[in-house]
Amino acid sequence: MVYSGAVDIDGKNYDLKSDTFKYREAEYQDLINGLSYKLDSPDGLKVDASLSAYTTLKNLSRQSSDVVPDSKHGGAGTVTENDNGWYTADLKAAKDINGWGGMHTLAAGYHFDQYYTDSETWNASDWYDDVRTTLDEASEGKTRTHALFIEDTWYIEDHWSVYLGGRYEWWKGFDASKSTDGASGRITTNLDDKSENDFSPKFSTTYTPNNNWQLRFSMALATRYPTVGEMYYGGITSTGEINKSNPDLKPEESFAKDFTITRFLGKSSEARLTFFEDEIDNAIFKQTNSYTDVNNYQNVDEVRTRGIELAFNVRRLFIDGLGLFTNLAWTDSEILRNDNVPESVGKDFPRVPEWRVKCVLDYAPTDKWAITFAGHYSGDQYSELDNSDTNGGYGGVDDFLVFDVKFSYHFTPGFDATLGVDNITDEEYYVSHPYPMRTYFAELKYSF
Repeated sequence: MVYSGAVDIDGKNYDLKSDTFKYREAEYQDLINGLSYKLDSPDGLKVDASLSAYTTLKNLSRQSSDVVPDSKHGGAGTVTENDNGWYTADLKAAKDINGWGGMHTLAAGYHFDQYYTDSETWNASDWYDDVRTTLDEASEGKTRTHALFIEDTWYIEDHWSVYLGGRYEWWKGFDASKSTDGASGRITTNLDDKSENDFSPKFSTTYTPNNNWQLRFSMALATRYPTVGEMYYGGITSTGEINKSNPDLKPEESFAKDFTITRFLGKSSEARLTFFEDEIDNAIFKQTNSYTDVNNYQNVDEVRTRGIELAFNVRRLFIDGLGLFTNLAWTDSEILRNDNVPESVGKDFPRVPEWRVKCVLDYAPTDKWAITFAGHYSGDQYSELDNSDTNGGYGGVDDFLVFDVKFSYHFTPGFDATLGVDNITDEEYYVSHPYPMRTYFAELKYSF
């Protein structure tokens, strides 16, 4: 076993540094809670309400820093403890109203979310037994969103409908700080709060000339605010100076359009062709500024994504209970402007594959049980803005073809069981880190 020094593999020479390899152990425990309520009253009022919470019960990782293999069972290292989570709440009410030139479905609602992070990395005299000495770095922060929306679907006549809606959001990043132990003791630097208010309208119109065809055009403005990690990325020096943070990070603003043609193939099948375009201003991406050489989360000024998707949905394929869904999508995502990294202009935006294919075959001969078989293909893509990474593997992004299978059984009303296997062929593929290999899962679910 070689841990450092010169290595020759298949005629290629490598120089492994003494700190190339490290030992690491991690423990994770998470808790997710959810509660939902639905009302469908006789007078036509429909209400949907939901609450959810994610809490980290334990997120502890220990890592060596001394030379391996001597550090396998102890020695200097670091211990990192994270406390991350979120809370969400949603309420929506809808009612059909006949009048004002046709039938209207009016809806309104409220959304709330709050995300938080509290992370500490400690220097340790014994990483294996978690013997901590000084605080290397601590980081915490929160984001919160309140939103109100209202929408109306207007059925003008049997062949025509119009949808119009709007959402107003109040967003805030707050309670952020970074700490470290310096020569004179604990040093804490607070980061400034940040807030944004935005309105996002949406419009859609659908024309159904007959039972065989349907045409729909939609467009919408939307805003994505920075996450906790993006907002408060960076470290703190021994003097309390924050480095690599980007207090001027702006939210993403998207203008999305699509035109969809649907052909109904009898009562149980349909084919759909969609043309879509999404223009994003201030896309958030981690990059290295060409002028300052600072690597952090920055805004890419303009990104345009265009594409075509073809989908088929057959709910009865040859026999009762056998269904098929498949789609094929081609996407062209281009960086139109990036003042911080101008050499990336004209390149493909990272993590957007040119081709994607999905095929799902399901068989449910009775109400008791069902089996589903699915295949997913994702084509070549890049992880770097300049598209210089042409090789996959560890640290890169691979194309992949994977298959999954799932068996479900319905015991009684509200009581279901599921068994399945993801990545049946044990495909090895990466998006910087490896994706999960063959994975078996089982689930029991009871609803009341």
